[in-house]
Parts: sequence; C-alpha cells; structure tokens
Amino acid sequence: MEQQLTIPLLKQLHAEGYTMLVSEPCAGGGETCTLTPQKWDVEEFITGDLAKKPEDFELLIIEDALLDCAARDLDRFKVAL
Repeated sequence: MEQQLTIPLLKQLHAEGYTMLVSEPCAGGGETCTLTPQKWDVEEFITGDLAKKPEDFELLIIEDALLDCAARDLDRFKVAL
C-alpha cells in the first residue's frame, strides 16, 4: 500500500523507529517517487560505503526532513507501507 508523504506520516515513521526513506533514483519533473522506510543507523550510513554512491538512490533522512521540509516539498513522494 502506498500513502502520500506528509509531515504527520514522517512523525509517525520517526516514532516507530524508522530513520530513512529510500528508493531507486526518481525522475525529475512532476513524477511521483515511491520511497520505502528503513531503520538504518544514520551515522553508519553517512560514514559507510552507501553514502559514497548517492546517485544510485533517492534518500530522505526522516529527522532532517522533519526539520527542513515544508509540506509542499513532500508532494512528489509516496511511501510504500
């Protein structure tokens, strides 16, 4: 099931222990991107091998998104639950 990404959904996922939302690279423009919640260690991710290839996937760190995102920035994202 997919759900539109919203600030309340980000808060819910964060409360459930999810740290990141990840997908295959998303096309630019108005296309919707579907993200999958992950419970990865953020610090380990940033310093590890995955962080060296950001072009391979779309990534939102949930805590950062809660601090920085306005609702309009989330319009192009859906979350696979």
